Amino acid sequence: VEKLEVQDKTGAPAVKVAEFGLELADVEPFANKWHFTRLRLHQPEIELVRLKDGGINLATLAPPPKDAAQKAPQADEAKPSQPDFLLADARIREGVVRFEDRSLAEPFRARVEAINLDMRDLANTGDMPAEIRLDYVTDGGEKITHEDRLSLAPFVFEGAATLEAIKPARYAAYAAAALPGGELRSGQLDGSVHYRVALSADGKPDVKVGSDNLSLRDFALALKGQKEPAVRVPELNVNKLAVDVGARTVNLAELGVKGASVSAVRLKDGRFDLLGLTGDKPKPSSEGPDWVVKVDKLALENAAVRLEDRTVAKPVVLAVDGIGLQLNNVSTAKGATTQLKLDSRINKRGRLGASGAVTLEPLKADLKLDLRSVDLLP
Repeated sequence: VEKLEVQDKTGAPAVKVAEFGLELADVEPFANKWHFTRLRLHQPEIELVRLKDGGINLATLAPPPKDAAQKAPQADEAKPSQPDFLLADARIREGVVRFEDRSLAEPFRARVEAINLDMRDLANTGDMPAEIRLDYVTDGGEKITHEDRLSLAPFVFEGAATLEAIKPARYAAYAAAALPGGELRSGQLDGSVHYRVALSADGKPDVKVGSDNLSLRDFALALKGQKEPAVRVPELNVNKLAVDVGARTVNLAELGVKGASVSAVRLKDGRFDLLGLTGDKPKPSSEGPDWVVKVDKLALENAAVRLEDRTVAKPVVLAVDGIGLQLNNVSTAKGATTQLKLDSRINKRGRLGASGAVTLEPLKADLKLDLRSVDLLP
């Protein structure tokens, strides 16, 4: 089929395909057998819209669901057999998805293009998963490449993705709920992630996400309406990350941060302006046990903090720079002990150093402090 076009209920184009091909191998509808040799899509274009009510425009293309009375099987009606499905080979070339999200306060738009997909042996029988390769780029110059495996019965989806030049600031509209008083100004994310989603017999998901390496460059976060960013991170590196959603654990081998800077103001009413990043909304309640976070090594190099106190008649500035912090065995688990080593310069001439052991739960510390020539700038 050439030049296929599907329109939504308003008459607007929803799906266009320059060339569509489907080759049947063994299709027996009465036996519920659906075997296809190959599927070909050349230059498909999809207009994907999330509506103001949260619905998806493409959902309107499907027929309305049957009501409960129509769904209920009769006593003498045989239960339909499990479908036997196989798609031996699928290929998509030069696909495009135009996405618009109208459910946000400010609509978000993005274009995903150069979509190329190759898939082999997708079936709901047998033990061998389908193999999938997928790559695409966005109108922001981001590129993502997937190498995945998919089993339909039982459902298991796992794989890895390579991320190139991902720009978090493009998706600031989605961060607005968590940071209503903040603005993502810049940043670039590169690296790789791996993931696994499996469904048990009762439909309960088992989700695991991780990464061997992720790097964030030139990140900037500002208070809304402020000219200068409050937080800058020139370089952040993550090594060997593992997140188990079911077990509620986060394990990280190493976190390294270089050149980070934070600027904060203590306002006249005693509040810190950075608390405005998250707004005044209450902390969401969490069901189940608390998450346990463990970081084997955390290293902070050449960081800086600037704090201005406006609660006094003449504002006082505390500037801490040259911060070097090393933490080993950081954990939120009860009783875990962290080894700490800190060095810093205060207001250009003072020094603050510390070394020793810290426990977060319950909070206690056994530290040796080195404090010299510390004063406050007028």
